[in-house]
Amino acid sequence: MRVLIAPDKFKGTLTARRAAEATARALDDVWPEAAAVLLPMADGGEGTLEAVLSARGGRRETLVVEGPSLRPRTVPYGVVEADGEQVAVIESAEVVGAGASAAEAAGPVLRRSTFGLGQMIVRLKAMGFRRFWIGLGGSLTNDGGLGMLAALGARFWDAAGRPLPPFAESLLHLSRSDTAPALERVRDLTFTVWTDVAAPLVGPNGATVVFGPQKGLAPEIVAPLDAAMRRYAEQVAGPAAEALIRRCGAGAAGGLGFAFALVGAALVPGAEGVASIVGLERAISAANVVVTGEGKTDRQTAMGKVPLFVAETARRLGRPAVLLSGRLGEGWEALSNRFDGMWQTVSDDGKAPLAPEDAEDRLYRTARELFRTMRAARLLKA
Repeated sequence: MRVLIAPDKFKGTLTARRAAEATARALDDVWPEAAAVLLPMADGGEGTLEAVLSARGGRRETLVVEGPSLRPRTVPYGVVEADGEQVAVIESAEVVGAGASAAEAAGPVLRRSTFGLGQMIVRLKAMGFRRFWIGLGGSLTNDGGLGMLAALGARFWDAAGRPLPPFAESLLHLSRSDTAPALERVRDLTFTVWTDVAAPLVGPNGATVVFGPQKGLAPEIVAPLDAAMRRYAEQVAGPAAEALIRRCGAGAAGGLGFAFALVGAALVPGAEGVASIVGLERAISAANVVVTGEGKTDRQTAMGKVPLFVAETARRLGRPAVLLSGRLGEGWEALSNRFDGMWQTVSDDGKAPLAPEDAEDRLYRTARELFRTMRAARLLKA
């Protein structure tokens, strides 16, 4: 019996690796004759770098760049080999997202920037890298990638001709721009970008309206900033603006997806892109059953999140897939026929956050019950 354990992170508590290891311990305890194969997954957000390095090898390095509030911070990146070429692997959440200090996370959204991501690209290019794999998700920013473009050499001015700083707030005052230097700087670079959401840049399903409030954007600024984001896109992209605005994933990471599309990047749904890099299909084909998971399963899971992608891939390859979720949230019932079983580790109202140790223990205990049930069913069938 070969069990593939391929979870996403349990956001706020467990990395995908730690969740996979806890699940594997439970399998070994109750079904020692079964073999666990661990394949931590990601969707472009937190954990993407770890998932790629875990599956592909390579090495982890660091650079000092400016974080979302333009304060210096040390961020990791990966180096892997693909097709005989060195590839730089960047997780945007580490640069402008989850890795931020409490002070940065508490600062106003309008004063946050993706500048550090552009800095990172410039410095890695100077080190000789020409190919980049970049995960978008888990950002604290909502600047449409204006900050990143500024770091690459783009310039922005207000109506009075004053240079604008690389913050989201500048979207509200933008009158003129020059992105030619940025486009020239990345002309010889190749970007494959994994987006954790399929959102367009603007509109009711866009970056600002859906995700801005989650990042702390005040309700009264949502509509003005969304409108400013559209004007910015039309300003920098010209005739191509509408197509780029509507591009699937343009709204990822507060609009970073749009900025990458502008510079010619290939935008790929995160779960699909990471799956191809880590060899998910091959691993599923070699397994008897697949166990996936995430911190909370709700209607957003249906928007291309890791567990559903894993389950759909398993079904296409003729393998059963079971979900171990921290919590089953609003809308989970609509997904019940997409998995061969759904288990949750926490049965409370979901308002009290769990410490990582508690989350790991609950996952371990729930996984034990799952594997007991699976083992009994197999014995009965035999």
